[in-house]
Amino acid sequence: MSEHEQKPRPVETPSCEPTGAGSVDLARSRSAWLLWYVPIALIIAGIYWHRNPAWLWTPAFLVAGLGCVTNARRCGRRHCYFTGPLFLLAALVSVLMAPGLYLPTGTGF
Repeated sequence: MSEHEQKPRPVETPSCEPTGAGSVDLARSRSAWLLWYVPIALIIAGIYWHRNPAWLWTPAFLVAGLGCVTNARRCGRRHCYFTGPLFLLAALVSVLMAPGLYLPTGTGF
């Protein structure tokens, strides 16, 4: 190498590892509480709230789904590629259940 040539620097890629400067895993951050734990609590509360649980489920599934899709793009967490779209689909189904347009069980709320 001549004096004016520089060594190529290694490229830092995002990582899902719990330690390291490049860690971008949302599941290991404080935002996990807002992205998954609060929505899970709302989904469970909706099971016992018989008036219209879709009002709890829709935002809960939407937030959890967007969190998973974002996490899949940020760090490539494999299960987020599956759960993100499933949560978003669940949000869509609960939106359709809210006004009574679609009832997958046939019994309603």
